[in-house]
This record gives sequence, C-alpha cells and structure tokens, in this order.
Amino acid sequence: MILILGNSSDSLLYIRTMLRYSVENSEIFGKFKSATGKVFGQDVTIAECGYSSYRASLIASYMIQKYEPYVVIYLGDAAKISKEVQVGEVFMANFIQLADCNQLSRRPDMKLNQVPDFPEYFTVADTLVKLFSESAAHVSVLDTRVGSAISGNNAISSIKDLQSFDVAAFENQRHANVVYEGEIGGVALACSLYQVPVLPIFAISSDANDPASTLQRRMIILKEAVDIGKTVVSFIINISNDESTYIRGDEAAPDQRMKF
Repeated sequence: MILILGNSSDSLLYIRTMLRYSVENSEIFGKFKSATGKVFGQDVTIAECGYSSYRASLIASYMIQKYEPYVVIYLGDAAKISKEVQVGEVFMANFIQLADCNQLSRRPDMKLNQVPDFPEYFTVADTLVKLFSESAAHVSVLDTRVGSAISGNNAISSIKDLQSFDVAAFENQRHANVVYEGEIGGVALACSLYQVPVLPIFAISSDANDPASTLQRRMIILKEAVDIGKTVVSFIINISNDESTYIRGDEAAPDQRMKF
C-alpha cells in the first residue's frame, strides 16, 4: 500500500483521476476525505490533510496506522526562499528542517525548533530521491529541483516570520536550494514515529519574500498538479516493478513497525 497525502484537494486532483476501482472512505477529523483504489495495479490510498502542520501530523498518523503503507508520498505547495528556485517549478525535498515549532514548554536542553524526543531534521531515503528523479525524466518534467524544505507551525508571509531561525546560515550550510512548506514537518514527524519513509513533492507556488505572489497561488498549484501527478504515477509504476530494491529491502515491514 502507498499512501499519498496532499495539503489540498488541488494537489491531489490528478492522482484522484488516476485512481481506479476507488472507494470513498469515511471523513477524517470532521471534513477531510480519503479514497482507496489502484494505480496500475498498486494499492493506493489518498487523503487530504489541510493547511496545518499539527493536523497533517494527526491525519498522517491515523492513516499510517490504518493502512500500514510502506511509503508515504506528500504533495504540497511551497514558497521559494533560494533565488535559484523559480515559481512554477516542481521541487523534491531530500531534507526537512523543523523551524519555530512554538513549543509552549521546553526542557532546558531543547532548542526552539525541536519537538520533544524527536530530531530537529529528517532526511529522505536516497533510493526514493533517485527513483523520483528517474520518473520525472521519463515524463519530461525537466525543471524538477532537489533541495531542503523548512517547515513550521505557521504560514509564512515573509522570511522575517521565521523568528530564531537563521535562514541564510542554513542555506549556506546545506549548500542546497531551500523552500518553505508548513505541513511537511508534521507529516515527517508521523512517518519518523512509525518508521515509514516519506517522499515530499512540492509545487513552488509563491515567493516567501513577495506576499503579492500568493495571488496566483491556486492557479500555479493546478497547473503543476498535472506534471507532479504524472511523475508520481511513473514513480508508482517503477516501485511496482521492483519494490524490494527501493523500499522493502531497507525499510521495516508493517508487522515490524512500532504499534500504539
């Protein structure tokens, strides 16, 4: 089973059209729906998690416990931070950094951007990055970038909103393109807890330093949803061809994962 989460129905639009023999599941946490079906013979469940890191973490945890996927694909939209990244591109995050998690109470040895008993950052498996890059090439999505994603509790309208986090220093240290996306931090926390690999894919929909750029945000998400969706379908086909090489050989099987 592959679980595909999206921060909006727009992000999941193309994948939903490709889901065959699909069954609508009951609503999650009041209004967010999910559906289960097949994409080229592979069992796939899709679910919307909304624009909230906390809610995304809850929904991801619930769906992982229920369906026991061996990989989670997250589809969202991000704000560009690095100058080299362009609005309208497809971006794959291979590194997820938590920032400004706003912990109400923290131990003296904890940093502001650290969730209790969790690491400050998460990395994406190299095998998934490689496979997605190959899949993007197959469908001619040539402007896919790879880099780091900063994630926090709050929507970002300006880089200055990231209090206590030095974005420039982080960018220089990582030597990578950097974007901001709020919900992936919550999804990464859930995947870390249940030992399931996550692959984050974003449409670059706005500029973090230009609040006016958000006016075209939905139009860009809808446009990029097609390219991203085609690449994800190619990714699913490639995984189906050789699951053991890319996933099952180096990740815990469902019956070995932590249960709660």
